[in-house]
Amino acid sequence: MFKKIIVPFIAILALGISVFNIVGLKKDKTGYVLLNDLYETFEMSKEFKIKIEAVENKRNVILDSLKLVVYKAEKLGPKEFEYAKQLYYFKEQEFEKSNEQVKAQFDEQIWKQINQYLSEYGAENNYSYIYGANGDGSFMYVKPAHNITEDVTKYINKKYKGK
Repeated sequence: MFKKIIVPFIAILALGISVFNIVGLKKDKTGYVLLNDLYETFEMSKEFKIKIEAVENKRNVILDSLKLVVYKAEKLGPKEFEYAKQLYYFKEQEFEKSNEQVKAQFDEQIWKQINQYLSEYGAENNYSYIYGANGDGSFMYVKPAHNITEDVTKYINKKYKGK
């Protein structure tokens, strides 16, 4: 009789311990990405960087032409020289401000897209948390095994290319 009570009791106890271990010890899946690396290796960032450089190069050609006008205006007289110089400085400031605005708009678009893809990646790969490390002290130490930057970079670049 004692064996008839002990065997089911041990079986129930073992089952309870197993369930507790499975449910109680389940940990959230976490990882982190190096934000600067992710940004720099994202194809959209690379494309936008090329576009920005093209615009800046065109504007530099215009500024170089205006420098030549300033140089020639110096020989025409002080009034013409002052006008040409003011025109040059005005255009230079206008281009600098515009370049900063374009870069800010591109950065906003890039981060919006990265965040969307990162959310999709987290959901598809069952992450509870994905942290962003950007070198400002957010993380003082993390195990390299939790670095998922490379996997996320591959994922977001595939998504961006429509794959």
